Amino acid sequence: MKRLPLLLATLATLALHGGPATAFDLMDNADLLASGELFEARRPPVGEQYLGIAQLGHHNLAALDQSGTSLLGGIVQQGSHHEAFVLQQGEQLMASIWQQGHGHQASILQTGMNNQAQIIQAGVSNTASIQQSGTGLYSRVTQFGVGQTAHVVQR
Repeated sequence: MKRLPLLLATLATLALHGGPATAFDLMDNADLLASGELFEARRPPVGEQYLGIAQLGHHNLAALDQSGTSLLGGIVQQGSHHEAFVLQQGEQLMASIWQQGHGHQASILQTGMNNQAQIIQAGVSNTASIQQSGTGLYSRVTQFGVGQTAHVVQR
């Protein structure tokens, strides 16, 4: 019985003297993304379209609409309360959105030829949009953290 108060006093002294507890890696979540590319740089055969939506979690919303030839589109959502929208019209277009965490919003709208757009979000409540219209355009938004906003417009 006498050891218990001594043990508690020792633990309390160590906790108070050791300073505040630190949290490691709260803002730099780059380690959450194993690969730098969500979709490898591959083009569908001429005239074909590929699209895919993968969701793991709850309360996620995703929509993908494509019209044209040689289109590749994909949305991956892990976590909850994400919104992602992709609209592509044209030829040889690639678009992808990858969301992990909670409460992200992302949209990609691109028209034209030979364009690529990618949004990567990890953390909480990030917002991103890409609008591209033209030929040979490339955009990539990467957000790791909390409450970040990015908008890209290319013509």
